[in-house]
Amino acid sequence: MINHRLMEHIDNTPYRFIPFRIYIDMHQRFIQKSFKPMTEDGKLTTLGQLLSCFYPEAVIEEEPTEQESPDILKSYSATDNICVKIQGIEAPFNTPIQWLSEHLSHADNFLYIIIQQRKQKS
Repeated sequence: MINHRLMEHIDNTPYRFIPFRIYIDMHQRFIQKSFKPMTEDGKLTTLGQLLSCFYPEAVIEEEPTEQESPDILKSYSATDNICVKIQGIEAPFNTPIQWLSEHLSHADNFLYIIIQQRKQKS
């Protein structure tokens, strides 16, 4: 019940901050911070933007496509040798952080992001 109240938002207003933890290659190394789901001018922030701020080695900036929402600032993709998973799923880098938090956060309200090296194909 308390968790539900903490994660509730009224009138579709985004959360003020979303807590996250990035685990890097499962070597007991992690980054724990919070991130705003919207910019000051009301644009949605995405998984790619979060990673570009806190672990830029994992992302490549791209030109936005016509299909992407005009509310998204920039477009990103993973580098060839990196795999980024949340709850075991490779989420697209243009996914808004607000949506990820609402649907994939753990019971402690943290969004756990795993960054792994891709296995080399033989």
